[in-house]
Amino acid sequence: FSPCIFQYALDNTKQLSVTHLCGIILSFARLNFQPSGSEDFFNM
Repeated sequence: FSPCIFQYALDNTKQLSVTHLCGIILSFARLNFQPSGSEDFFNM
């Protein structure tokens, strides 16, 4: 589940609203999910 959303967020960063991106990041934090491509993720 989480890796799919992570990849979706990376692929669609420009189309997602700030609120949507914040929701995704908060969801990852609640799950203590650490993406394997963290460099790409945190540079969104």
